[in-house]
Amino acid sequence: MTTTSNPNFAGILEELEGQGISIKRHNEFNQTWFVRGEGIFLGYVVTSDELIELKRVNKLNLYGIKSLGK
Repeated sequence: MTTTSNPNFAGILEELEGQGISIKRHNEFNQTWFVRGEGIFLGYVVTSDELIELKRVNKLNLYGIKSLGK
């Protein structure tokens, strides 16, 4: 899995995968990620910056990702 060159992003994908959260690259150009939700057709598209911010505020989990859409 490809990661961004941002040093603040290091370990974020591994942390999410360690929680059992499926995440994959959505768009290389704008550095977005697809996070699979709890349902068959449920998922979230988030940016690398949003994931970095969730990590910063200690909300790097599925509930934190869900809260971005509100």
